[in-house]
Amino acid sequence: MTAEEKIKRYIVFTIGVLINSFGISFITKASLGTSPISSVPYVLSLRFEPTLGEFSFVLNMIFIILEIALLRRRFEKIQLLQIVVNVVFSYFIDFSMLLLGGLNPVNYVIKLVFLLIGCAILAFGITLEVFADVILVPGEGIVNAIAVTFKKQFGSVKVGFDVTLMATACILSLVFFHGLQGIREGTLISALIVGTIVKFYSRRLGFLRDGLFGVRSKGAEADKPCGCPVITISRQYGCGGNEVGRRLAGDLKMAFYDREISSRTAAEGGYTYQYVEREEQRYTNSLLYDLVASNYAMAPGEVPPLDALFETQSRVIRELSCQGPCVIMGRCADYVLRDRPDCFHVYLSANIKDRTRRIMEKENLGETAARQRIAEKDRERSSHYKHFTGQAWGAAGNYSLSVDTSVFGIEGAAAVIEDAFGRAWKGKENESELSQPAVCQPEPF
Repeated sequence: MTAEEKIKRYIVFTIGVLINSFGISFITKASLGTSPISSVPYVLSLRFEPTLGEFSFVLNMIFIILEIALLRRRFEKIQLLQIVVNVVFSYFIDFSMLLLGGLNPVNYVIKLVFLLIGCAILAFGITLEVFADVILVPGEGIVNAIAVTFKKQFGSVKVGFDVTLMATACILSLVFFHGLQGIREGTLISALIVGTIVKFYSRRLGFLRDGLFGVRSKGAEADKPCGCPVITISRQYGCGGNEVGRRLAGDLKMAFYDREISSRTAAEGGYTYQYVEREEQRYTNSLLYDLVASNYAMAPGEVPPLDALFETQSRVIRELSCQGPCVIMGRCADYVLRDRPDCFHVYLSANIKDRTRRIMEKENLGETAARQRIAEKDRERSSHYKHFTGQAWGAAGNYSLSVDTSVFGIEGAAAVIEDAFGRAWKGKENESELSQPAVCQPEPF
């Protein structure tokens, strides 16, 4: 990192800290509580003379001391700058509270609106801190120290940390005021949505990070055409997609990748094969998982486990797609290779009667159990696809061709795909879409 880039990153980080402080003050002035990280200092400031900023400074210094005690030799000296960050952060909280002195909403709806605005401001500040990727703020630093020391997931520790702070604030409030003051529904709302907003900003404002620091998106180089013809197949559970893919690969003399992707992902990512097979297309819509996963967005370099698995698997798919002509089954390969003109994306479906019959035979299930299995698998695939691509699974616009195996059968579906793919490949060759230097030199079809 050059000195110029380092200066730029610290400037962006400082701006993020200032916005962060302003966001916390804005949330607090909404009079529905405050953010989890400020809940204890805020309750104390309501009872004693020191201000919210001053109590925040003391608490953050305790966090820094605990970081050093937990990490010991692993504590990086650069992280001592958290002390400077703490001074700026705490001072600007009090400055922002004075600046917003006239902001005293009475109507509950207005309070709620101000709370949401404050959460959006806070999330933007955190996003800038993450983009800068220089040091941690004390609140995230202590979470990271606990996660590293006790070998726990960052997101889970962050949830537990926020809950602990809010519980402590509740206890203090009950002791001092015999009721809840300074911690209300706004504190819980802030805990639930700020991480999600940070995640949204990180995805939508990636161009800002790229423009500021010249960071290139992951996989940018790998998304260049390799000159290898690739067919990706997404399919409904039980439609016979695997049989179609194998027949297609055999007829076209292409490599066939399904379970091999799992084994390579396991080897490259340091996972067990069983873990990859279990988790690679599973995604839960539970509020708890979303809450845990969203917290990873608040610290540089932290990635939720399923997201890390998806990134590794996507890298494997890109590598395999450049090793020679191939058919790739599922795993959001149509999205991973979406910018590759040498790829042909297929979606396979079938009517529920045929799918049920096939699953009953394949898995030795009764009709009711087979239908439940199909519904469960389709739901998992749809949720997984939506989470990692932001798009609807099975939407026509994501594919070059959709084929109903109930209409054409296995052999017929393979033949339809072969014909359509051959025409598309020749058309692309004629239009010189594949004229860039190729890593792969496939035989013509």
